[in-house]
Amino acid sequence: MSEIGVGPWDLEFEVIDVLGEPGCGWNYSPGFKTFWDGRHFPEGMCPFAWNAFAPVIWAQRYAESNRSLGHESGDEMVLVCPDTRHQILWKVCRIETGSGAKSLATRGDKSVWKLRIEVDELPRGQGCDRGYTVGEYWDYDGSIPEELCPLAWQALSLWVWPLRYGASPKPMEWEGDSVKYNCPNANNPVVFHVHRTKESESVRGGA
Repeated sequence: MSEIGVGPWDLEFEVIDVLGEPGCGWNYSPGFKTFWDGRHFPEGMCPFAWNAFAPVIWAQRYAESNRSLGHESGDEMVLVCPDTRHQILWKVCRIETGSGAKSLATRGDKSVWKLRIEVDELPRGQGCDRGYTVGEYWDYDGSIPEELCPLAWQALSLWVWPLRYGASPKPMEWEGDSVKYNCPNANNPVVFHVHRTKESESVRGGA
């Protein structure tokens, strides 16, 4: 499949196979399709599969060349749900959007970028029980830092993947090639700054 222009792209989700036992709770069979426009949850999409796919789905919508997970094409990928009993196989394809939205895929290179995840702010003057301090940081090259809270990572990963594969967040009113997200902890939120470093890696298979 050839590259189809610039994003953000709408996405088509299609069940292409059932690798395990048939009859999951959603009764999927090959040929089922649903769509995502970036705003509304795909009709008939299993929330557990969506949650597992979310980071790469966002990169698929926004990054110019999302050749993650060893896929040759940047316009489609195949993912499997985490249910070991049924293992529903999904194909996720980019399709042209009719919304006329500004593109987030503004880079012409095919680099895979290294990122830095930095503690930017402790809004309530104190951190969580992880003991984070302002200025503390981790470099991300495809491996999740051990010291990073899993709950925070769940929120951050939605932009870690697009930034790593070339998306620009500027149309969403972020400055430069970075975003700031806070963890979901409402009692002691920690604000993280995720940004590209000056180094990039050549495109290769894997995250």
